[in-house]
Amino acid sequence: MRPNVLALMDHYLPGNRAGGPVRSVQHLVRHLGGDFRFRIVTRDHDACDPAPYHGVVPGRWTAVDGAEVMYLDAARLNPAGLRRVLRAAEYDVLYLNSLFSPQMALAPLVLRRMGALPPRPVVLAPRGELHPGALATGGWKGVLPGPLARRVDSPRQLKKRAYLAAARAAGLFEGVLWQASSPEEAGHIVRAVGRGARVTVAPDLAAG
Repeated sequence: MRPNVLALMDHYLPGNRAGGPVRSVQHLVRHLGGDFRFRIVTRDHDACDPAPYHGVVPGRWTAVDGAEVMYLDAARLNPAGLRRVLRAAEYDVLYLNSLFSPQMALAPLVLRRMGALPPRPVVLAPRGELHPGALATGGWKGVLPGPLARRVDSPRQLKKRAYLAAARAAGLFEGVLWQASSPEEAGHIVRAVGRGARVTVAPDLAAG
């Protein structure tokens, strides 16, 4: 029997506006679908488009390009709704495809920490979210002269840093296996999360 992988991500097929993460998971399903059963929980609309996909029935498993996909509408996309989905679905591994998504990363990590989910291994792929460019500081450094020059983080940057600090303090990353697409990204993960992070390098698969 094939192991069940339950993947959570903000957007998936038939949408394509979310770019790389959608293609990465699509290629993963196509290459490894013979060895693993992939089930994907995602939103019922594409990125930057509030209109739901045509013909999609929220809350039902639908066959999509070799995987089973459940699309969630706004009424189901909350911690209580996710908890119901994650407790009802059969899976051997929980695969999170974001670090900063409130619904598809933070909520399941908190539910897991609370013991509200079945005890299953968790793999977290930050998909470049911990690249120094994504976490780079901005503001007035290099703009103000001499001794006035200083670093001023934007509200978004401050939120990311606060999120990482709070998640580490709450133990949300305990036992999580981090997936890096390259040795360089592995270094980014360790730098942001801490030297105790368990990281494995698994390059993104090509279209096939």
